[in-house]
Amino acid sequence: MGGRITTSRITTQYCRSGRELVEADMGGSLGSGGDTVKAQASARRILIVDDDPEMRRLLVDFLEGEGFLVDQATDGAETLRRIREEHFESVVLDKNLPGESGLDMLPRLRAMIPNTPVILITAFGDERTCEEAFTRGIYDVLLKPFDMDDLLNVLRQARDYRSGSEAEGQPASSGTESR
Repeated sequence: MGGRITTSRITTQYCRSGRELVEADMGGSLGSGGDTVKAQASARRILIVDDDPEMRRLLVDFLEGEGFLVDQATDGAETLRRIREEHFESVVLDKNLPGESGLDMLPRLRAMIPNTPVILITAFGDERTCEEAFTRGIYDVLLKPFDMDDLLNVLRQARDYRSGSEAEGQPASSGTESR
């Protein structure tokens, strides 16, 4: 049980205890609500949110090569518009965006898509950022530069966790408790 921060083939677990404390304070796992119909419509569709065009292109090329359908957004407003238009299996969200940060927009994302795993990517991760991200309902954190296989593994684990929770009739959490 607990979250993790992943960076280029190294998993740093200094946030594990912070995630568990946050969950205990909130009375259980993070995330709630039901969007099973959305989950069925979103199979393998990923939203990449990053203002860096090179990073977006790198992520899109890799994930499309792995068979995902990938949409893109560059800021908070575009992200919210895309989420209203489409249903996604997961969202990969950069922390530093123009205008509103990825962390600041998380409460609205959680309200709109409570069972969709959101993976935070950042070059500026520390223990405080990790704790704040998990408190706000992030599924996992990847530190830039990260290995693309780490991203693929997190996306697969998020899909498996979400599918297992929905199959059991439980709302899927946005956390990593099943790891």
